[in-house]
This record gives sequence, structure tokens and C-alpha cells, in this order.
Amino acid sequence: MSKQKKHKQCTVKRIEYVPSEQKEVQGKWQSIQKYLKQDFYVKEDRNGYWLLIKASKVIVTISSPAGVENLNMKGHILDFYKKQRLTDKRVEQFTQEIRDEKIAIFLDSDDNSYLIKKTSTSIAT
Repeated sequence: MSKQKKHKQCTVKRIEYVPSEQKEVQGKWQSIQKYLKQDFYVKEDRNGYWLLIKASKVIVTISSPAGVENLNMKGHILDFYKKQRLTDKRVEQFTQEIRDEKIAIFLDSDDNSYLIKKTSTSIAT
């Protein structure tokens, strides 16, 4: 007898898109340390020139049986839409589909992970 996974629907309180950032810095390794502590990574370095990138995020505030959490759902969104790149338009689509209750975020109570699924109302239409 197989055990069925228990998914509990979460309430989405807020969705915030944080776009990627890029900085060009001239100097030594020490001069970029403050940026590395702010989640930037080195994309390119040449003779004291540093191209630093901070990846975009989609911070979703949810309320679930586990409590209220702020989650970076960028990877989940890309997986759900089978895309490799996040765009403003994709975040707008995700936000609208959450509002229209076509999709929802669920908590998997077995391993405390989150997933995005189509809702039963969207399947019926």
C-alpha cells in the first residue's frame, strides 16, 4: 500500500520581483569583497577589472501550516513554466495566475518542500 503525499495549499501574501544587478569595478580583489558579501558573483575579471552580477529573485511571502515565510521561488517558477530565463513578463504571468487561482503553491508535509501546481479550478476550465 503506497502512502499518498499530503500537499497543503499555502496562502500567497505577496510576490516581489527583484531584478538582477550588474556592477563594473576597477581594483584589486579586496575592492570587490563588499559586493561578494551582498550576493554578487564574479562573471569576468581582467587585469583589475571585475564584472560582478547579482542574480534576480522572486520573493514570495506565503502563509502555510509551517508559518509565514519569505521564499525565493525563482527556481520553482522556471521549473513550472519549463523555462531557463526569468523575465518581467513571466513574473507578471505567475502573479496573475496566482491571483486568478489557476495555480497555487503547496507545502509537501512529508519533506517540508514547496511546489507550484495547477489548481483543480484551472483544470476544469
